Amino acid sequence: MFFSSALKQRIKELEQQMQNERDTYAQKLATMESELSAARTQLAECEGNTSHGSELISYQLRGGEMLNSIRFGLADSAETLINERKELKKLDDIFSDTREALRRLSERARLINDQATSSMDAANVLDKTAHGISQLVSSIQEISDQTNLLALNAAIEAARAGSAGRGFAVVADEVRNLASKTHSASEQVENLVRQVISQTEEIKAMVDKNQSSAMDVAASSNQIDHVVETVIDRSDHMQQVIKVAATHSFLNTVKLDHAVWKNDVYNRIDKKKFNEEVNMHTECRLGKWYYEGYGHKHYQNSSSFRAIEKPHKEVHESGRAALKAAAAGNVAEMLRYLDRMETASLEVVVSIESLMEEVKY
Repeated sequence: MFFSSALKQRIKELEQQMQNERDTYAQKLATMESELSAARTQLAECEGNTSHGSELISYQLRGGEMLNSIRFGLADSAETLINERKELKKLDDIFSDTREALRRLSERARLINDQATSSMDAANVLDKTAHGISQLVSSIQEISDQTNLLALNAAIEAARAGSAGRGFAVVADEVRNLASKTHSASEQVENLVRQVISQTEEIKAMVDKNQSSAMDVAASSNQIDHVVETVIDRSDHMQQVIKVAATHSFLNTVKLDHAVWKNDVYNRIDKKKFNEEVNMHTECRLGKWYYEGYGHKHYQNSSSFRAIEKPHKEVHESGRAALKAAAAGNVAEMLRYLDRMETASLEVVVSIESLMEEVKY
């Protein structure tokens, strides 16, 4: 009986122990179910975050398309400004030719004026000479008239003298004939001198008119030259404005190019497009402009321009290296190269903005 009582006690203890263990297991199960529920909730949240992340990437790509649109618009604007600058350069050449033509016209007007002055001086000398000849002819006519009068008086005295004055009468008659011929010749000379004087006056009037016209041409040429000079100055200013605007527009396009290029790198990493080739720093728009284009020709002596090369090269090399690391599954290395890419890209933008500050209106 004692054994039976002890057995019952032992069974009761075992049952209590089992109950305690069941309670413990139940508590652990409840804890595990709670933890499992929390894990499921967390997993759902992660899945939701992943979904949101995909949506964010999708939005980012759509934003990249907008950047592309802006970039192409800016590139077209820069190209238009560059073409306008070329057209203005042609117009500047035309103005230069016009200026040269006006210079030649002004020079010819000056020569005409000088020749007219010389002709006027010669005409004045000729006029004085003609008047001198006219006065001389008048003196000759006066002498002729006096000679004729003396011959007439001599003939009268010879007639009074009779036969003794015949020889003197013959001489007086010859003197009278000579005086008559002299008078006739002097009249002819006087007529010629009058014609010379008349023609000289006409020449003087024509020369004076030509001289006045030459002075008008010279004055008009100077006025036109002043207008052309003003237009050329404004054209030069417009060329400078367009040059700066074209450069600024192009460099702003380049900054957008960098944003689009980096966006493309991130897109390839996200979509695991590791086999597509990424261009080198000499092949992009900035590289061509820098090494062989307008920038190389006009800004290679600028320190800001030269500062672009190193970080620009680093951007492309780091982007390519990040894609290579991503393809190999090395996330840490990929992130390191992406960080270098972003840092170098910022340096490129700073150098570009510094160059834009140097290129002033």
